[in-house]
Amino acid sequence: MTIYPNLSKGNVFIQSANNINNETAQIYDMEGREVAKLTVSNNQINTADLKTGTYILKIENNKEKYSAKIIVK
Repeated sequence: MTIYPNLSKGNVFIQSANNINNETAQIYDMEGREVAKLTVSNNQINTADLKTGTYILKIENNKEKYSAKIIVK
């Protein structure tokens, strides 16, 4: 699974060999608190409602577990 761009101003795109549309992406702040649950739609999530900062994005389904650091501006 690949997530880009790392520096987001709105949408984060998710590339995966498996269909991840309608999966839930969990967003955590750097202290480990969950700050959002976003639904993957058209292989992307919208981060526009998140405050500026650094977050950990986690996506899990029955085929994959993935996490990545994203920066929201």
